[in-house]
Amino acid sequence: METLLLQWHELCQDFYQVLSMNLHIDGLLCFITNRDTKANRYAPVYVNNDSVQKYVEYAHQYDPVHYSHLPQTVPAIAFLNQYEMNATYQSFLNHFNYRDSAEIITPYQQYQFGISLVRDNSHPHFQNADREYLEAIQKLSLHFISKMALPTQETPTPSSLTKKEHAVLKMLCMGLSNQEMADQTFCSITTIKTHVSHILYKTDCKSRQQLISKYHAQTLKSAPMP
Repeated sequence: METLLLQWHELCQDFYQVLSMNLHIDGLLCFITNRDTKANRYAPVYVNNDSVQKYVEYAHQYDPVHYSHLPQTVPAIAFLNQYEMNATYQSFLNHFNYRDSAEIITPYQQYQFGISLVRDNSHPHFQNADREYLEAIQKLSLHFISKMALPTQETPTPSSLTKKEHAVLKMLCMGLSNQEMADQTFCSITTIKTHVSHILYKTDCKSRQQLISKYHAQTLKSAPMP
């Protein structure tokens, strides 16, 4: 993950140069989170190192736009000033003279790639008018992220799945609907739903979306079709 962070940090330094030409920003904090292992890594770009250390130590848990509070599997952009802050986090911001932040969260495979743009008290809050520009940066970042050499970290499909469940899992990862899966396996939609429920239970997944995110890569390579 350290190698991946180095790639992301280098890219975010370039993003800073682009962003600072169009927005008032004083620095940014880039980070990567592995949704499967919950591991995360941070790297500053023109941000006070002491503030990063304090953020990681305690302040992140009070941050209303911390990545854990934002969508996990779809792109997200959030402005701190649009959320209610408690006294602890406000005190952290005041101590380091920070006024606002804008979060750009870009999920890719099992990772979340984040950019936290920081403004100090000499600049105004981020506005909704900034969102369109940040969305363009987000799309650009996804293009570069897809070119990165991501660590190979496949989650093995549980051996407890039956042959039919393996087949249904593969079709789920291919994006097939319940009706399409029923047609391909010559069974009813009710049966398909039962298979999916069993798969979710055996894989300890809470939703189809989580299941697909977790098993997409290796399932399409290995799971047998009926």
